[in-house]
Amino acid sequence: MHHYTESGLDNIYLVNGYEVTEEDGEEYISYTNFDGIQQAIAVAICNQKSWMTPQQLKFIRKEFNLSQSALGLLLYCDRQSIARWEKGETDIPALADITLRALYLESIQEESHVRLTIDSLVDAEIADMQASIHLEEKDGKWKAITAA
Repeated sequence: MHHYTESGLDNIYLVNGYEVTEEDGEEYISYTNFDGIQQAIAVAICNQKSWMTPQQLKFIRKEFNLSQSALGLLLYCDRQSIARWEKGETDIPALADITLRALYLESIQEESHVRLTIDSLVDAEIADMQASIHLEEKDGKWKAITAA
């Protein structure tokens, strides 16, 4: 059994899916599906019957590939709040915990609208978020269009 510390969490152990090799007296570990391990950890966190720990929140945020600022935008709070939650300085609000779990589980599904929204936030700047939105009416229905 391998104590998987690469996740940043202290309680993750791999039963299989890894290989230990030795080269020049150094031990190296390779994983058969690194992304699969990370996703399995995130799903286990989302399905656990206890509130997320600060380390687990940070792990899920990183799995989303979001900065603290981007997660703050998603959860309607500031970067400092996210940082305090991740450091354990303040409790993670129950609504933030539940929302983050639901968003993660939805995001790993193919064709997920949540995944598309999160992906757009990853590279978005606040200024871009405040850019003008252009709407067009066609056949009695309004929709957003790409500005020229």
